[in-house]
Amino acid sequence: MKIGILSLVLHTNYGGILQSYALQTVLERLGHEVYVFNREQQYDKTRWKYIPKRFVKRIIGRDVVIFQEARYKKEAPIICQHIWNFRKKYIHEYIINHSMI
Repeated sequence: MKIGILSLVLHTNYGGILQSYALQTVLERLGHEVYVFNREQQYDKTRWKYIPKRFVKRIIGRDVVIFQEARYKKEAPIICQHIWNFRKKYIHEYIINHSMI
């Protein structure tokens, strides 16, 4: 039987990657043909509206990163370096965009 697994965005989601791999492996051992459908990451353009709120939280003393995007761009290549190899080698993945859902 063909089985499709629709997951969250697997870009840097360690838990999602491991869960997809585990489910895929179990279903394949049961003799099924498994496909993991990974939704293409969609960037939210409205995230910028939260920056003023982050400034206020920072002023009142909360430890908040104001520009999270800059930190993400710095850390993403390091995180993705090993995740990409794992996904490519072990997960039978098909990328779909939001218009296909």
